[in-house]
Amino acid sequence: MELLIDQYMRANSIQHLVYFIKTIFTYFLKSDLNEGIYDNKQIGFIAEAAPMLRKGDTINMYKGLSMNRKATQELITRLEEAEHKIADLEMAVN
Repeated sequence: MELLIDQYMRANSIQHLVYFIKTIFTYFLKSDLNEGIYDNKQIGFIAEAAPMLRKGDTINMYKGLSMNRKATQELITRLEEAEHKIADLEMAVN
């Protein structure tokens, strides 16, 4: 799976994965609203807003979880690199 995600990363860049993370929504189920239930808020993906996760009219949650994990790994790497640069700059200033 990591190989597939790495291929996705090379083809689409971290910006696409950040967009992917932003496609998580809160919503209410239509059946709940039809029954007057307003305290059962859901969180997740909406198929129309996440075409890379679509599987027919549903979402492939395993793929979504895997892509989210890879995006998190990439962001951690960027954060660690930035922290190292900041530490180097602080040493140079002092």
